[in-house]
Amino acid sequence: MPNGRTQAPATPRGFVMAKTREGHDLPVIDVTDPRFTVPDDPAATRALYDAFIASERRRGLIPKFIMRAMLRRAARRSRIVRALFASDASYLDGMTTYLMKLGADNLVPPYDSPSTDRSSAPTRSRP
Repeated sequence: MPNGRTQAPATPRGFVMAKTREGHDLPVIDVTDPRFTVPDDPAATRALYDAFIASERRRGLIPKFIMRAMLRRAARRSRIVRALFASDASYLDGMTTYLMKLGADNLVPPYDSPSTDRSSAPTRSRP
């Protein structure tokens, strides 16, 4: 390439990858790729809202001391959960924001734990 940069290799799933400061490979978000599409029509927005309300109602039935224990355990296993619930910061760091924008379906190890899947689920695209 003329600018001296080399293109990151594609994975078997067809993503172009970029290396993080920690040395992990993450997919590069390609806004032209349907795997990164987030529907924004009124029906999809309403479905996300309804799913959020239903999950909050279910979560409200869990006693607070049990919820705290569950969040502590999930935070030990997931970088996203740790940033959301176990941080003293009043904002999300750039890497956590990027991971959430990737969506649970596009996460790769070490970021693809079951706890992470649930915490980033609202950003998922459903074709």
